[in-house]
Amino acid sequence: MEVKYYLNIDLDSAPKDLVLKLAEEVVFSISSLQNKAAAIVSRDLLETYNSGWNEYDEVQEDGSTKAVVNPKLDSNQLISQFELGSISICGADCVEFWYKPNDLFWGA
Repeated sequence: MEVKYYLNIDLDSAPKDLVLKLAEEVVFSISSLQNKAAAIVSRDLLETYNSGWNEYDEVQEDGSTKAVVNPKLDSNQLISQFELGSISICGADCVEFWYKPNDLFWGA
């Protein structure tokens, strides 16, 4: 399975060698970091998703709305919906993982 994501690097006034060292560490530790990120996603978003974000109104062609109620998910189901889109390195001490939520939130 081919995995694609973008890596963005911004020196943010930090020395180039330190920023590139952090970027190298992130790339070599991607599996471990993704596991940590998945735990954070589950901890911070599972209850919110299941208590309301799984329900939204979808606008129809005629302008009316249709209620959409997606099933509640367990932790593994929620995490499996997130696909890594990009990693941003900002300076020598900031790493951000950006995920594609695959229509989980209000159909977005």
